[in-house]
Amino acid sequence: MPVFNGAAYIGAAIESLCQQTRPPVQIVVVDDGSTDDSAARALAAGKELVTLIRQPNRGYHAARNAGLAAAQGDVIHYFDADDIAPPHALEAMIGALSANPGWDAVFGCWRNFWIDALAAERDADANRHLVGVQRGLVLMAALFRRTLLDRMPPFPESGGWAEGPLWTAELVRSGANLGRIGDVVLERRIHHDNDSRKKTLDGLIDLAFKLRKASRASTTKTDGAANS
Repeated sequence: MPVFNGAAYIGAAIESLCQQTRPPVQIVVVDDGSTDDSAARALAAGKELVTLIRQPNRGYHAARNAGLAAAQGDVIHYFDADDIAPPHALEAMIGALSANPGWDAVFGCWRNFWIDALAAERDADANRHLVGVQRGLVLMAALFRRTLLDRMPPFPESGGWAEGPLWTAELVRSGANLGRIGDVVLERRIHHDNDSRKKTLDGLIDLAFKLRKASRASTTKTDGAANS
């Protein structure tokens, strides 16, 4: 769980993990140079479950890489410090992996919820598609076998928010066996400071360009392998 000045929400995020019907054995919190009391609130909420790592501010992808290095479990759940896990989330995903030993990872569904101050944004016609159960390959709505993550490259630390979707695209191209379940395993908080509200048109164009470039590189590599 990366956090940078996330004191407002991190306590609720960790409490939702501690209150799972199948609780985690460890919650790795990476304090990415926070200047507020994020770390103290994380420790207060998670107590002995929390492994706290402190590092200078390097971005949340660097924090995710540091968290994975410190994680001890055979399955890994990436989670953000401003989100909420429904009580059955881990049980549903662990059960799916146990029932499907050939799956390298399992992805569930998620729901967005807006803070009260952004109720008008939630109700706007342009955002109707963001209300209700959402489906797709979202990093925080997934559970990964450690063996898969050990085969994957780390998250790129030099880029911004677009590097997360690019890493997921690389995951798909890797040929990993990705399962899906219909359970809602993530309640995603929409507030003033999260990245989903800061994506500019230029950023979206840059992501599209990077995905297209990566796709072409993957196709070239595949064609070369087929011809050898």
